[in-house]
Amino acid sequence: MEVRAYMNNKLCSLIYYFIKNLPNLNKTEIVKLTYFVDYSFYKYFNKDITGITYKHYKHGPFSKSVYDCIDKMKQENIIKQKENTSLNKQRRYYSYLIVENYDISKYLVKQELDIIEFVIDEFGKLGYEKLTELSYKTEPMEKAKKNDILNFDLINKSIMNKIIEVRKEKGSLNNYFGKPLQSQENEDFLQYQYKIMSN
Repeated sequence: MEVRAYMNNKLCSLIYYFIKNLPNLNKTEIVKLTYFVDYSFYKYFNKDITGITYKHYKHGPFSKSVYDCIDKMKQENIIKQKENTSLNKQRRYYSYLIVENYDISKYLVKQELDIIEFVIDEFGKLGYEKLTELSYKTEPMEKAKKNDILNFDLINKSIMNKIIEVRKEKGSLNNYFGKPLQSQENEDFLQYQYKIMSN
């Protein structure tokens, strides 16, 4: 099944993948995880995955497009809403369950799935408060004021500054510009990137 063409199928595929792999996510957590996917992909490939716009809101990055996609998938019976009660029973919240199979392979390529898997591993179980805290430490959020549209180009500037620092310290990475060297094409891309940036 697919969401109709006027919706963002890449974004809906990403949300579907989160719901399938991370039970009990609420809408706010899905927004934050989507942000971290776009942020991380931009960091390595100089572009985002979803093509959506994020704003600096009170509780971190926000995009109404994520809510719209969730609502559309509910309407088309791809996912359904489930009511939950928090551990201290002070509030109720909604998470989502898969109802209908949704073929994400039509919309997400391997490099995108690699980044999504990385975000799930690194951030998937942190919860709303920690996700919000970490989001404020990203370059687009640090430089924005409330209601500003977040500028992902600031990520590149930060990376280039890091590369310059590493070159000065180690006299290496002369050929490194955020992409794998030819000899590294078969190595796990994320592992290679982190190795280069951290050595």
